[in-house]
Amino acid sequence: MWGGMTLGARMSKAISLIAGSSLDSPALKFVGEAFDSVWRKVAGHFQGPSEKEAARLILASAILAVATNQTRDVGLLKQAGLRAMRLKYNLPSDGKNAHPK
Repeated sequence: MWGGMTLGARMSKAISLIAGSSLDSPALKFVGEAFDSVWRKVAGHFQGPSEKEAARLILASAILAVATNQTRDVGLLKQAGLRAMRLKYNLPSDGKNAHPK
């Protein structure tokens, strides 16, 4: 589909939500880039498949809420996704410890 979001045997609910939106292919590319980028930054805060899937749905919904077929600003989409994740999950705004090693 795009970047790191590939269609496997079982499509995640977040990917399904994005893929099922009414956005055209170019817009989906930008949404996918923003989703992948933000998820890489915040994924380390979530444990287990169900918690990760719930967080991914919040992220997808937040990005889709601002995306249109005319949206070409990945930064704007990422900003919306990060803002929603920080508010919902009280994540740090500086990105530190977002991906513990």
